[in-house]
Amino acid sequence: MTRKLDVNQARVVFDAMVGEANKELNKYIITNHGKKRAILMSFKEYEALLESMEMFSEDRAAILK
Repeated sequence: MTRKLDVNQARVVFDAMVGEANKELNKYIITNHGKKRAILMSFKEYEALLESMEMFSEDRAAILK
């Protein structure tokens, strides 16, 4: 699940957000004055995302050769 929180709300519940991101794989979009500024997600998901991006990049490079 992805939730959107203002930076001031996120400060209040930061510890809980980190726990839920790791335990339940929740994601949080952090906003400031209504604009999206950051995202909080589990490190495991972040690593998987980077790996996927790297694989896509390698596949794309192979196609372009």
